[in-house]
Amino acid sequence: MIKDKILIIGTLPETSGIGGVTIHIKRLLEWLKSEGVGFEFVDYRSSSLICHLKAIWRYRLLHLHISNPFFRLLYILVARCFWTRVIMTLHGNLGRHSRFGNFIDRLTIRFCTVPILLNEESYNKALRINKKAELISAFLPPDDNGFLPDWVKDRIRDLKSSGMELYATNASTRSFTSDGREIYGIDFLTGFFKSLDNKILIISDPSGKYSQFYNQKELFFIIGNHSFFELLKLVDAFIRDTATDGDSLSVREALYLGVPVLATDVVPRPRGVIEFKYNDSSSLEIAISKIKNYPKSFVKDNPIGEIVRTYKKYMS
Repeated sequence: MIKDKILIIGTLPETSGIGGVTIHIKRLLEWLKSEGVGFEFVDYRSSSLICHLKAIWRYRLLHLHISNPFFRLLYILVARCFWTRVIMTLHGNLGRHSRFGNFIDRLTIRFCTVPILLNEESYNKALRINKKAELISAFLPPDDNGFLPDWVKDRIRDLKSSGMELYATNASTRSFTSDGREIYGIDFLTGFFKSLDNKILIISDPSGKYSQFYNQKELFFIIGNHSFFELLKLVDAFIRDTATDGDSLSVREALYLGVPVLATDVVPRPRGVIEFKYNDSSSLEIAISKIKNYPKSFVKDNPIGEIVRTYKKYMS
């Protein structure tokens, strides 16, 4: 078995599109390389199951980033058969699935070596199942400037010069919870901003699913490859109207940049977030009114040290 390197199984923006999980994994690999940590990465979307099994057999420690709860459990059980230790990052709120899906999640928490949770509520639940559970933020700052199309910069400059207030939101794809609620609240937000005169919503839509659904030129969509981190630098506030969440990468990025953050109270949020109720107009109006008194606090946390320490603890 390879004991001095970590096997990481997940997926990247190049194969699965831009989203919080894929960006996290991309940055994790970049930071591990800069920290001199040895690893092998296997993209489960672009390689065969046989390749995954062979890799798991070879390594002593696996860090798993898979969103589907059933596949998570399968990989963990296979790893246990091979005597491979598993660190699993749960990218989402523990308890967000159906009853059966939540049962599967609890099994993955129990059977993995170390579950990493992204918010305190999920961590406290996981700790009752697995005493080795750890609370580590998913936010890793980018180590370089990302790409933002020139036409986006030009349009933002024009809007600002005309006195418009700019609000950004994002959605990796158009998706819904098990009970039919739209996860990213884009339908609600587009309707909400139509009634406002001096405010405009910019929607980061890398998959293009929302722009296809609306097909309305008056909405400001940015589709395809671009950096939401770079977009955040140019707006007045960030809104995350999610029906469910984990430890949102976008929330952490905005806090890192000192951009006001308005986010739903569906999970515990980091200090500095202005909270509101999901898809609630009056609650969002109150949250927006608080922006003028928003403290420009810059959060410069980087949890890569915690992740590396966890690796070293279980590599031997």
